Amino acid sequence: MLILITGGASCGKSEYGENLLNNYDKKLYIATMKPIGSEEKEKIKKHKNMRYDKNFKTIEIYENIKDMTIEDSFGGIIFECISNALANEMFSLNKNSVFDIVNAVKYISSKCSAAVVITSEVGLDGIKYDDFTEEYIKKMAEINAKLSDIADAVIEMVFGIPVFLKGEI
Repeated sequence: MLILITGGASCGKSEYGENLLNNYDKKLYIATMKPIGSEEKEKIKKHKNMRYDKNFKTIEIYENIKDMTIEDSFGGIIFECISNALANEMFSLNKNSVFDIVNAVKYISSKCSAAVVITSEVGLDGIKYDDFTEEYIKKMAEINAKLSDIADAVIEMVFGIPVFLKGEI
């Protein structure tokens, strides 16, 4: 089962996604946020604390997502998150970032019973940004549309409340 969870910043996407996998013994957490600055390091610390006693094995992958390998099978895998993965791929000048990320999610989904993919809502503010940011917003929309199409369930987190847009769990 592929579950896509979307929403704005700090709306409970990660916690909800992690909790969906509570009943699985063997779980994998794929982290994509580069620990560059103090804000990123603090967010990573918060997420590690959130899953401290949830028995996740964690791997960190920052770029070349197409080269990711998962040796074992898992009950549940959470991929955190599309927005960071895309930024990493774009900054590494990957011209195939949309294709590579969508295929990585398909690969992840094949390695487990339940794959939870966290993504973000971007570009809804109506502001015109620089060309690179506009390209990022366009690619996020394309990835989210492709993943929504193949997902069994799509959930939008609104103020910590899950709203099912597609399917059920």
